[in-house]
Amino acid sequence: MEDVNIALLCKLGWSLETNVNLAWVRAWNKVVIERLFDRDSVDKILNLFWMDNTQDDSVIWMGSHSGKFQVKSTYKFINPVPGELSKWWTFLWKSNIHDILKFFMWKLASKGLPLRETLKRRNWGVSDVRCPFGCEHVEDEVHLFLHCSVTRAFWLASPWSIKLENHPVDDLDALLNILIDLSAALLVHTEDSTIFFLFVALTFDSSWKLQNSFLFEGKKPILEEEVRVLFKRFAEHKKVLSLNPTHSPIPREMALTAWSPPLLEFIKINCDASIKGGFYGYWSSHEEPQGQNNYD
Repeated sequence: MEDVNIALLCKLGWSLETNVNLAWVRAWNKVVIERLFDRDSVDKILNLFWMDNTQDDSVIWMGSHSGKFQVKSTYKFINPVPGELSKWWTFLWKSNIHDILKFFMWKLASKGLPLRETLKRRNWGVSDVRCPFGCEHVEDEVHLFLHCSVTRAFWLASPWSIKLENHPVDDLDALLNILIDLSAALLVHTEDSTIFFLFVALTFDSSWKLQNSFLFEGKKPILEEEVRVLFKRFAEHKKVLSLNPTHSPIPREMALTAWSPPLLEFIKINCDASIKGGFYGYWSSHEEPQGQNNYD
């Protein structure tokens, strides 16, 4: 059978080189094609591209439009993003909020915040998944940033007086989709979308900080004071954003901060950690007085 196939391939190759009656001899034989197919099929066949035999072969990366390999396209291939969430990521990275807030919103959207429900699902030994503020509900992203009694105080005090808890939100993806479709879901005017998203990011960030202060420092939130602090931060960010609307605003307290090497008898240590998909990562570095960085 193998010999027959080889003979058949040889015969076919010879026909391609010598038989002008075939429809595919290095170029389309229009007469033969018109005799075999209808008009619509003929037009489509004749429009097919024929490769130039004089061109050298080249490697093309099919994961990008340019044909060149990109790490970003590989990441997208391994972690495909649904269409609706793709809109969210575009909305987030093109927003003018401060990069620190973008990073926090990225961790939230990636379900990387160590909430109690998340920790239990990842087998981190958490038995009580209820909200630490006494809401008697499971502490997940939707509850803490939407339905929690502390967060509701922020929403009610907002300039838009929005009651987000009245909107049917079952999971984090639905919450994120609401934030990118303001006019339809929340009736927020399009002109207010920039400052509204800034308020949302600051509200989420403030709720997260209050939760951590309560858990690790035992500091019970005084809602009137926390609302005042939130609006002070909101005014500072909004003022800087109005002065330079094309760049991420830098809060006043951060703009005055500059790096300086540690004193001779000290070593400065920087660290960060993240949890996602059942894995955790840890990074640290220490800076010596001479300004040399060492990474772990």
